[in-house]
Amino acid sequence: MNLVLIGGGNNGHIRSDGTKTPYELKEIDEYINSLTTDKKLLFIGHANKEFERTYLKTIKEIYEPFGFECKILKLNFIKNPDKCRELLDWASVIYIGGGNTSLMLDKWKEYDFDKLFLSYLDKMECNKKIYHTEFNNFELGLIQDQIRQKEKELENKEEKINEID
Repeated sequence: MNLVLIGGGNNGHIRSDGTKTPYELKEIDEYINSLTTDKKLLFIGHANKEFERTYLKTIKEIYEPFGFECKILKLNFIKNPDKCRELLDWASVIYIGGGNTSLMLDKWKEYDFDKLFLSYLDKMECNKKIYHTEFNNFELGLIQDQIRQKEKELENKEEKINEID
């Protein structure tokens, strides 16, 4: 499985006003195509509600000519962990992109998809992880959340120990 985190570039998707963004990611798209012969791309575009509606069409326009079958993990799917696992298991490439990373992480946290996704990545062997520009903020946000969670767990343990003493 290959994980692709895209941020800071346009892939020619249609904006909500009907105009098209420039296509700036050709080299990255060609590289993604070269990563696998098992052409199953799962698009996760939770960083912008507007993009989710039009982005899959653009992803298909880019990747179907390479022979990819493309599916989307819609935002409303994250309420259903079984559906999420089914789609994650299906994919050979997971493409996350488009918009406001903090908005996406907030939605993921609301339904614990952040934990499901991280646990999934821990179990899976990712061949390639591609990060484009500022999307490293995504990983940083997840790591910071993990640290906060561990700190809370330690605080709770300390409080329980103090209660016993």
